[in-house]
Amino acid sequence: MNQELIVRLERVRLNLSHYFMMQEIVAGNKVAEEVKETCTWATLVRKGYVFEDKLTLEGREIWNELGDKKVRKPRKKKEEILGAAECFDQWWAAYPTTDRILDSSGSVVHHETRGLRTGTKLKCKEKYIEALNEGVYSHSELLAALKYEVEMRVNQSLTGADNKLTFMKGSLTYLNNASYESFIEIAKAGKSKPKSSDTVII
Repeated sequence: MNQELIVRLERVRLNLSHYFMMQEIVAGNKVAEEVKETCTWATLVRKGYVFEDKLTLEGREIWNELGDKKVRKPRKKKEEILGAAECFDQWWAAYPTTDRILDSSGSVVHHETRGLRTGTKLKCKEKYIEALNEGVYSHSELLAALKYEVEMRVNQSLTGADNKLTFMKGSLTYLNNASYESFIEIAKAGKSKPKSSDTVII
């Protein structure tokens, strides 16, 4: 423990209790239920640094900033540098608000029949960060899969009578069901834009 650590903690608006709690998590120790009822734990959760007894991407960034050399890990992935919250904001902005579709001139081709951003934004954020923390798919893969599916549905809707975007899952269900998995490999392969005759995966 030194004065430099205290200064770094002050810089990120945390205290020694937060530091010791994060240190326990990094060490792999189970968080007691009594601890989860404290203000220390509540602050770490509110700031998005911990989730289900683990440090989030943002939490690891803060831990690295505090300068503990024993557990410091190099940040290689672009999304880790960007931050989990910023990753979610990009994904959220790409998720359609409704199923309304406009053509290139701005005219309505299909009117709105339902909203697609379901559940609360906070709950979707929690699920998205949980998906990132699982480490199976990166932010860039999740975002590319979403954009590919939306673009496919819009293209098919512009050339057909039916609005394919209407059948897209709401955002929370999409995340809960890991619906992005159907398009991860397609988007990663950089395949050409789907034609209207392609089958829609619902």
